[in-house]
Amino acid sequence: MNLVQKLQKVMEEVSTVQKDGFNEFHKYKYAKEADYVRAVRPAMIKHGVVILPEITDTRKEGDLTTITMKFTILNADNP
Repeated sequence: MNLVQKLQKVMEEVSTVQKDGFNEFHKYKYAKEADYVRAVRPAMIKHGVVILPEITDTRKEGDLTTITMKFTILNADNP
């Protein structure tokens, strides 16, 4: 399978990620990064999809930190 076909298989297997986190300041629920990883990782391993994250830029302005990232998505069978 090519990468797009593998990503489709992952999407078929992964359902909605529960919003278990809660932002006290703004009063809203959100899905935590660890919850996404726990939900998606088994299907990615099963179908041979690898994501390589890379921080490309970091800026801090007062209390706000902005991180720019690049994600490379690979077909493990044909990288």
